Amino acid sequence: MDKGKWRKNSQGMIISPEAAKSEMLHAARRAKKHKTNKDSYTNRKLTRKCPKCGAVINNKKTMHRNDALGIYRDFTTVFICGECNAVWRSGQTIKVWQRLKQPSKAISNKEFKKKLQNAF
Repeated sequence: MDKGKWRKNSQGMIISPEAAKSEMLHAARRAKKHKTNKDSYTNRKLTRKCPKCGAVINNKKTMHRNDALGIYRDFTTVFICGECNAVWRSGQTIKVWQRLKQPSKAISNKEFKKKLQNAF
């Protein structure tokens, strides 16, 4: 018996190579299905707000080192407020995650006609 091909599970029981292969394929299918159907990052957007005046920041620039503004790296991304023209680093801004609008589900022809009749 070749012990290299026989694995043990979490309880310490020996698993045959066929069962181990089947278990790995099942886990891979389950992980793939979970990843594609349950992605929570596709329906949200990051909005940055100015800590001084609370306005939404839309202006983003890459700037060189500037000790007067408090930028001590050679190149860094800064966010400029449109209202008060203050310059902020990423960590200084107020980050707000906003949920994007979900697309409406397709309805059947029968449901559409029912809604149309109820509207009038």
